[in-house]
Amino acid sequence: MKKQQKTEEGPDFNKALGLEFRTTRNQLGCSLDTLAQHLKMSKGNLSRLENGHVKFTVETALAYAAALGFAELNLKTGLVDEAGKIIEG
Repeated sequence: MKKQQKTEEGPDFNKALGLEFRTTRNQLGCSLDTLAQHLKMSKGNLSRLENGHVKFTVETALAYAAALGFAELNLKTGLVDEAGKIIEG
């Protein structure tokens, strides 16, 4: 089994990232249930990620960003759109 790489950031980073993801998901009109199914994850675990109660792995953060339609996720600057512009919450 492949060990998942953890983010190097602390709890504040995870809370901020989760909030950014939740805000964007809501703005897109995507339900927690729909995204959880897409990511093959339980709604409860997805909610804990969005609320900063559990740490994002790099793989989960990248999958989440891709599912919301972002071109990339830079763990230092945040979400980046197709034009390379940093998305601010």
